[in-house]
Amino acid sequence: TCDKSGSSGGEADLTFELPQCEILLDQSRISCPNPEVRPQGFEQVQTTGEWVCSEGYYGVAVRTCVMETEGDSCMLKAKFEGCPPLTSCRTPDPPEDHQVFDMPRCGYNTDGCDAVEEGSSCAIGCNYPYVGDPVIATCPPNNVDPNQSLQYDLPNCRKICPAPKAEEGYEQDKDGEWHCMDQYAGIAVKNCDVDENCTRSVYLTGCSKLSPCAAPVLDPCKY
Repeated sequence: TCDKSGSSGGEADLTFELPQCEILLDQSRISCPNPEVRPQGFEQVQTTGEWVCSEGYYGVAVRTCVMETEGDSCMLKAKFEGCPPLTSCRTPDPPEDHQVFDMPRCGYNTDGCDAVEEGSSCAIGCNYPYVGDPVIATCPPNNVDPNQSLQYDLPNCRKICPAPKAEEGYEQDKDGEWHCMDQYAGIAVKNCDVDENCTRSVYLTGCSKLSPCAAPVLDPCKY
């Protein structure tokens, strides 16, 4: 629209909204030249003209013609998609990967599992004070996702808990079980704690020394 309210005598600016225009391209009926420089990750089979992914890339190569603006002109240009680069898997985090938090992260040995290439493997084992057989962790072949986790089962890591230091009020029978000594009451418990730095603490709890009851406080005039 042209605003008629102006009084300056000059030309008024048109006010308008741009229409919503879409480019409809029938890929089967149009053609566009290949770029002078071959796009990274793509190569053309000379005998068939088909575009495929280059070595080190994986997927299905798709070549389409798109309309692009160059100055005041519209040009058909080739666009390539579908061939992301092959990449390694992310560093494993066993508790997070398997949602198991009954042992600290330090209990798993993931040395050598940083940036495992697609199709390759590494071993995940146990760190002291845990023992157990290692398992094989594999990065899937043709992986193109940098956030892809390694594929593996958790190793069966068992905590090593030696005998605690003897403490007053506790005794050990011939089968290795701990009990409260005479003059002590409770249930003896052997504790084996491992903190987030894999520092181990082994100690006994549960036995308290028996003691006589205190004399009651009575009114001396009555009792």
